[in-house]
Amino acid sequence: MAIQFTQSLQRLLANESIYVNCCNPGTVATDLNRDIEAKFGMIAVYILALLQKLFFQPVQIGALTQLYLAASPEVEDKGIKGQYFWPVAKLHTSAANSLALDEAEQKKYWDWCEGVVDAALKRVD
Repeated sequence: MAIQFTQSLQRLLANESIYVNCCNPGTVATDLNRDIEAKFGMIAVYILALLQKLFFQPVQIGALTQLYLAASPEVEDKGIKGQYFWPVAKLHTSAANSLALDEAEQKKYWDWCEGVVDAALKRVD
C-alpha cells in the first residue's frame, strides 16, 4: 500500500519540484510498547527487551532512511521519485507486487484513502 500511495501522490505532483518516496524504517527499538506490562505482564516486558537488544536497531539508526530521503541532495540529483527504500537508505530493487504497480489499482486505493479522510474530517467539523 505504501508503494501505491507513494506513486499516486508522485503522479499528482509530477509537475512540481517535490520528491515523493516511501521507506521501511526496519525493526527499531522504540518505546511504542511502553504499556506492554499492563496488557501482557512482566514476562512480555522481558521478552521484548531481549528481542530489542538482539535484533532491533536504535532509534538513531532507524531514522536514517527517512532523513536521507528528506535531506540528501542525492535524491534530487538522481531524480529519485516514487521509490521504496529499505534500511539504511537502500533503494528496494526487487519487483514489487504487480497490484502495487498497477495504476488502476493505485487510483482505487487513492480514492479509498480520500474517502476515509473526507469522512474523518466531516466528523471533526
